[in-house]
Amino acid sequence: MDINLVAKKQFGQHFLHDNSIINKIIAHSDIKENDNILEIGPGKGSLTSLLAKSKANIIGLEIDRDLINGPLKKFEHCTNVTILESDANNLNTNIIDLLGMPYKLISNLPYNAGTHILTSLLTSSNPPQISVVMLQREVANNICGKDSKLGILGAFFKSFANTKVLFTVRPSSFRPPPKVMSSVIKIDLLDNPLINRDQLESYKNFLYGGFSAPRKQLHNSLSHGLQISLPVAKQLISNAELDATIRPEKLTVENWVKLFEKFLEI
Repeated sequence: MDINLVAKKQFGQHFLHDNSIINKIIAHSDIKENDNILEIGPGKGSLTSLLAKSKANIIGLEIDRDLINGPLKKFEHCTNVTILESDANNLNTNIIDLLGMPYKLISNLPYNAGTHILTSLLTSSNPPQISVVMLQREVANNICGKDSKLGILGAFFKSFANTKVLFTVRPSSFRPPPKVMSSVIKIDLLDNPLINRDQLESYKNFLYGGFSAPRKQLHNSLSHGLQISLPVAKQLISNAELDATIRPEKLTVENWVKLFEKFLEI
């Protein structure tokens, strides 16, 4: 009944149809009976169908009404699956509260909004304890970046979570095939985050300032991005016991957190 449904570019839709990939996602998610699971963008329900077999409690948020009234109709009488029409870019906190605590995020996230959705959920008052999600490979690599070359996303996510690339996915696993490779990543919240949850937004803004000129030396990038004088930037770096001539991408997440803490003191 969904044969004529065409992927909509405005929703960043690429429907995952490769069962071997879906099974790998399930295997890495360590799903137990009665787990609470949030799936963003269930699409035609390929991943949802296998999640449902685990006897976990699943809430799927889908923005596309044609999919809800088409292929996702098959879950109407499935007691452990609830499909809700919702824009994950503007998540209603009431929906998150329905999941209970704790819950897992298991999703093939839309390419055009994956980073925003993931950030919003993980910094919310009720974040998923474990996330296993598909993203563009470049975005996934940035989130899971190594300390030797850390970007904004890596320095942000690693301040409150362990991040790991699980495997890559070829375009042929989707319909229509995207023009880029994808990766599935796993994010586990840290028991002892480096940043307090109520400071995450400020820390993220600080990182955007700190990485404003990633090819420049750290004191120049901080001065430019945070709109502080060079002497203040150099003093900030000195207070954090760092080298002012290092480039931003060479800092570890611990370095960035210490810089942020010293920045709050000035």
